[in-house]
Amino acid sequence: MTDACAGTAWVVTRYPDGTEVHAHPQHGPEDEARAVALGYPGVGSMTVEHDPLHTLLAVTLGLGVSPTLWAVAHGLPVDPVLAEAEEAMVLAAQRFLNLARP
Repeated sequence: MTDACAGTAWVVTRYPDGTEVHAHPQHGPEDEARAVALGYPGVGSMTVEHDPLHTLLAVTLGLGVSPTLWAVAHGLPVDPVLAEAEEAMVLAAQRFLNLARP
């Protein structure tokens, strides 16, 4: 389950076993540029949609959970190749959503 925290720009992904991953916006120049390139007004709105898309896409594709977020939440090693591919998928989905929105 991913909950966007109302009134703030951070997200908590919470698993049934009680583990969590917290996503807070990063405000460096690269992060700001990425947000704009993806079609967001800033990193806050990008952050609020990012981790939920990890979960949504993973569930939709039959994985049940995001392999990357699951590993982070449980202190497991993150497969860098898998994480890079997952991140690319999420960023592409964010760009698509912002292009498709009226």
